[in-house]
Amino acid sequence: MGPMRGIVELFSRHRNAANLLFFSMIMFGFFGLSGLNTQFFPATEIKTVTINVPWAGATAQDVDKNIVATVQPEVRFIDGVKEFSSTSRNGFAAMSVEFYPETDMQRAIGDVEAAVNSISTLPKDAEKPIISQVTFFEPVVSVLLSGPFDERALRAYAKQLRDGLLDAGIDKVALEGFRDEEIWVEAKGAQLRRFDMTPQDIAGKLAGSSLDVPGGVLRGDVERQVRAVGLAQTAADVKAITLRSTADGRQIKVGDVARVYETFDANAPEGWSGEDRAIRLTVQRTKNGDALEMTEIVRNYIAETLPSLPPTLKVEIFDVNADKIIQRINVLLVNGFGGMVLVLCILFLFLNGRIAFWVAAGIPASLMATFGVMLYLDMTINMLSLFALIMTIGIIVDDAIVVGEHSATLTERGASAQEAAEGGALRMMLPITAAALTTLAAFIPMLLITGVMGQFVRAIPLVVLSVLIASLIECFFVLPGHLSHALQKPRKPRSGIRKIFLERFEHFRANRFRRFVTVVYDNRYTTAAAGMAILIICIGLLAGGRVPFRFFPSPEGEVVNAYIFFQPGTKRADTKEGARLIEQALYDAEAKLLADAGAAEDEKLVKVMFTQIGRTRTATGDERALIYAELTASEERTIRTRDIVKQWNDSLPDIAGLRYVFVRERRGGPPGRDIDIRLQNADPEILKIAALEVRDALEQYPGISRARDNLHYNKQELLLEVNARGEALGFSNSTVGNLTRASLEGAIAKRFARGDEEVTLRVLQPRDTTS
Repeated sequence: MGPMRGIVELFSRHRNAANLLFFSMIMFGFFGLSGLNTQFFPATEIKTVTINVPWAGATAQDVDKNIVATVQPEVRFIDGVKEFSSTSRNGFAAMSVEFYPETDMQRAIGDVEAAVNSISTLPKDAEKPIISQVTFFEPVVSVLLSGPFDERALRAYAKQLRDGLLDAGIDKVALEGFRDEEIWVEAKGAQLRRFDMTPQDIAGKLAGSSLDVPGGVLRGDVERQVRAVGLAQTAADVKAITLRSTADGRQIKVGDVARVYETFDANAPEGWSGEDRAIRLTVQRTKNGDALEMTEIVRNYIAETLPSLPPTLKVEIFDVNADKIIQRINVLLVNGFGGMVLVLCILFLFLNGRIAFWVAAGIPASLMATFGVMLYLDMTINMLSLFALIMTIGIIVDDAIVVGEHSATLTERGASAQEAAEGGALRMMLPITAAALTTLAAFIPMLLITGVMGQFVRAIPLVVLSVLIASLIECFFVLPGHLSHALQKPRKPRSGIRKIFLERFEHFRANRFRRFVTVVYDNRYTTAAAGMAILIICIGLLAGGRVPFRFFPSPEGEVVNAYIFFQPGTKRADTKEGARLIEQALYDAEAKLLADAGAAEDEKLVKVMFTQIGRTRTATGDERALIYAELTASEERTIRTRDIVKQWNDSLPDIAGLRYVFVRERRGGPPGRDIDIRLQNADPEILKIAALEVRDALEQYPGISRARDNLHYNKQELLLEVNARGEALGFSNSTVGNLTRASLEGAIAKRFARGDEEVTLRVLQPRDTTS
């Protein structure tokens, strides 16, 4: 206590020391704010390397047997590899190598590249493996382009906006509903027979003629670089390529033996907004990007560019994460200001206005100093760090109140202002420090969480640590210096409402409260029994599901997605028509909900709707579709999102060929499912049958309905993902209380026998992996 006493006395007796430290904390905070990035969620480094190998024309079985089975042994046992997973589909092998959190990813990528490059037995027709690390990109804002334009014109406008945004300083712009252009060459059978040619002859000639490659250097008096420039970029260029010369000198061109035309990738998803084609531009930021700055760039650029675009081109900005960040910042400011007002009011009742003012002044000083510490801890301003700041405002106020109140008490006992200020800080130093350490003891273990989840939640304990350090500095060094001057002025006598309140409060404390404490103390065993009974009741409420457990609660979603699955083999045109009927069902649901609520005629629930035909999430296929619907802000409507989802489900029409529709409210939070069930050690066909039986068994639980298949085959293992919030097998939005690991293991943890084959079922919970 000796050294600390000297420091406290220095700051309390030196007029400028406390003020200098106070303003230094505030300036340190401004410095931190200038360097802190603003984003929606904390930045996470994904310790995963992907290996993609295209092999045109190969079946999924051939891809798995000749590519995946060859690559897996070479990379599975690289130092630091946690898990190897793969997906084999027609013409493509996608492999993922996940590493442990402490792995150096630069070295890991080099090891994977060296291992794959050493393989000499890959199919000759397969393309060169593409190896890359999964890079963090966070969506910031989206721009939807739609209108009565053909696909080529809409692509041109989308590319114009994309290039302009990148030039303006945006990190990345992803395009959805944007199909790549292709040039198709369809050989005519009669012409091939006439000239004694094969399709392979045309393909070989195109590969050798349509080039744009360097040809080396011609040395002489003047060195010249030679480059073969002959890349065919239009259908006319391809038609003009010469295939062969006849004996009479006539040239046979591609256009003589084939139909050549320009089109778009038939397998790529198409974007639609109502009856018009649409392209979605998703602005994304890297780890060092600032969400608020990028949102401002996008809005300014769109405002400047919009007058130069056709009036029939509809440009909509939606899904703005920055608005949610600003809302959370406003909550912090309102809470901080409200805290200071309440502190001033309450302390004015019990102490005096000068002490109340300096206690409240500690709130902004401590918060500003926290921003400076956050900068040096490589943190960002995000939803979790702001939540931690809001949560710790009370800690800042409590510490200052304790010191201020004890200093005022010492003054009433006859101590001088100087002695009271120093005595209050020194007397409260041990209990306040102990309270801070107990708070840290509750939060610091969160730093031990590893993986993506650990990177996600580390902001909370680090912010709490920063706030506590700043609060202790302000409480023991800055506040005593201010109190030593504030307590010098004579205290005004009580009067008015303040006098009446304090007299009644002191009477309550000296009589009723004193008697209550005496009774509790005299009957200590009864008091202990009552406390244990309350504890048992609380445990029972949790164990019985009366108080449901949700690991990561998130605010009400403002985006609803509909995943649509038709029968395999459904034509894209039929999928598109079915998706439009499902879109109309949402508008019908909107009309019914607004009518029941008695809303105004111009009120809307759906702001933007964007449909992709040919994909759901990452899977593609003509029988799939994904509808994205953004709703109005939750605080601007009385109809809740869950009611909109329910009414949309109830309004869905019966459509021929439709397997099922899965409507889900999009929620933020860490990746991963609540429960994973892995079936392994069998052939894919057996695993598929077993997985379907598991799904049928799960549907026996109340609140579970079949929504969509979610089966992933990975070599000799099949993963059936389950989410207790309804995100995989169609659970109701409320958590199913009796769906626990134990009940699952007891109900369906068995072996599925198929001849000589056996399938082992394991239930895993929780799962920490990227979604």
